[in-house]
Amino acid sequence: MRGWPAGLLLLFAGMCAWVDAGWSAPLIVKDGQAQAQIVIAPERPRMVSLAALELQDYLEKVSGARLPIVTEPAAGVPVSIYVGQSAHTDKLGINAEGLQYGAFRMVSGPDWLVLLGNDFDYNPPKPYPAASSAIPAAQEEFDKLTAKYTDSAWELPWRSAFKAWWNPRDFDKIMGDRYGTNNLAVWNPKGLTWSRDYYAEGVGTGFWKHDEGGSLNAVYAFLRSLGVEWYMPGDLGEVIPEIKTIALPEVNETSKPDFAMRSWFWYNYAAFPFDHTIWARRLGMNNSYEVLGDIGHAHGLVNIHGHKAMREKHPEYYALYGGVRDTEHRGHGTACHSSAELEQECVNFGRFMFDHYNEPHISLFPSDGFKICGCEKCQGKTASELVWGFVDRIARELYKTHPDRIVSCGAYTSYVKPPDSIEKFTPNMMVVICNRGRALLDDPVKWEEYWSEIEGWSKKVAPGRLMRGDNNRFTLNDGRPVKFPALHPHAMAKDIAALKGICLGEYSEESQHKGRWKAPGCDHLNLYVQSRFLWDADQDIETILNEYFTEFYGPVAAEMKAAFTTAELDFNRLRLDTGTDLKEARINSMKASVAFSEGLHQALVKAGPDTVYGQRIQFILDEIVPLADLKSELETAINAPDPRQDAPVVVGRDAAGGKSPETYAMKD
Repeated sequence: MRGWPAGLLLLFAGMCAWVDAGWSAPLIVKDGQAQAQIVIAPERPRMVSLAALELQDYLEKVSGARLPIVTEPAAGVPVSIYVGQSAHTDKLGINAEGLQYGAFRMVSGPDWLVLLGNDFDYNPPKPYPAASSAIPAAQEEFDKLTAKYTDSAWELPWRSAFKAWWNPRDFDKIMGDRYGTNNLAVWNPKGLTWSRDYYAEGVGTGFWKHDEGGSLNAVYAFLRSLGVEWYMPGDLGEVIPEIKTIALPEVNETSKPDFAMRSWFWYNYAAFPFDHTIWARRLGMNNSYEVLGDIGHAHGLVNIHGHKAMREKHPEYYALYGGVRDTEHRGHGTACHSSAELEQECVNFGRFMFDHYNEPHISLFPSDGFKICGCEKCQGKTASELVWGFVDRIARELYKTHPDRIVSCGAYTSYVKPPDSIEKFTPNMMVVICNRGRALLDDPVKWEEYWSEIEGWSKKVAPGRLMRGDNNRFTLNDGRPVKFPALHPHAMAKDIAALKGICLGEYSEESQHKGRWKAPGCDHLNLYVQSRFLWDADQDIETILNEYFTEFYGPVAAEMKAAFTTAELDFNRLRLDTGTDLKEARINSMKASVAFSEGLHQALVKAGPDTVYGQRIQFILDEIVPLADLKSELETAINAPDPRQDAPVVVGRDAAGGKSPETYAMKD
């Protein structure tokens, strides 16, 4: 069973062979006819409903049999598959105790199978703005709640929370088209009409990004045991075997992920199509809610100093540049990390969030565009010394009253290195290792530099207080075609495997554009490998890749593996070869792009454009710059003069003699 622990694989191995050998186990499906029913609780979390629907849908795709979904098992049906916790699983003594972060149990008996995990419905904190137009009113209500904790105002931390609620106006149609209109009572059990206001009836249609679905993970593990796989979003990304007879497996297994947090950063989850959001679920990805709560990890310090009222009342909280306090940077100002008053403001904010909302975490990550303050207290200190000293002092105060909560900050830009000024952080401190160029980590020099940072941070934090964040936006390009994909499955697997046991998990930023994955054809392999290794970091990457190429590309597996492998090596070589002159570097880059595209075109011809394998190759080709354009650009690059030939030369001189140096402006 690909991508899941070896124990499960062994327990499921030969499942279909039981039938051929005359095994006496009951059958879930026999000769394309249903022999089982899917049983869920009458009152259940949303993800349990989705799990039942996914199980029904894929068993039908695999075998042709459509199992009924019921809340009470009907007599005379040979096998009952219990999805999620219910009175029936309680009687069997099977529950979700000890399961967190998407973990699940798969247990079978003489005529039943339980697929169960920890499932819960997320509910946003109040005041909750249901749309951008509702933010001012929610902020005003939040200001009233916090009035006795600050003499100014803090930003509402979840002012854009509505973007995490996948709730399209045509929700019923989308679900009906996918799972059948006869399943309305499963996906919309209360028969709710669409509403923008989540609290209108206490619940709402759709799904929250924060909903947890351990039972859904159990369903996907069972389907993987049959050979189902989801390599890319959408129907084209599925691998579905044909099995007309499916036996009830003999299994008793609990599966827990190696990393608690397996999260992608969605700019606007609500805008994404269902095929994109469900793909993340099928890969076992979750989100940061169980670890970080409602407050994300990125640039959280802005919540405390970003409000206009704070900037007007307390300019002394902000960095000093040229004698002026920077209260306007990006609309929220830049903090002075030597301000004792701002430190106290952060302590007050943390205690309010912990006490009033029971939040497990706050972020003190500075805003983007960090610059060292010019005040007397900040002068002479490094960025790492300023930022991490500031965060550590606040975390120590919060540890006195809330030792079980987390205070986080990102190791980022100029403060990416561990500070020499702090030997050991307070135990509640979490460090987020950001943007370390994961795609290049197969290079020994890059790896050594990166891992020395990891070891440096590991010595300063308590066990389990590291988190990984990386920028995978290699194919963003603002909607333009991709010139060369940043394929790096080996570096992805290497990094995640090395982090097992010392890192909580990761929250990574992916290429997306206007509510879509920007280039799922180019990016899906990286993301697939990421998801599989975040669940089980001990897998063999070559085994995973061989399965991928064989199953996804069939008769042209060798050709596609050669094209992808060469592209992966070229991507690293081109970015690490800094000694090449500018013209040669551009030519080499264009040659690599042409070679990759030519490899895909050759594989397409062999596979046939009308086959599913050819369609998958064409899907990638449609995302990249057309081959003819690449060749034309390569020819232009070869014939172009050296771009540095007529460039002005700037000579540096020692200005100690008092003479002002000449200055030059760059021209377009």
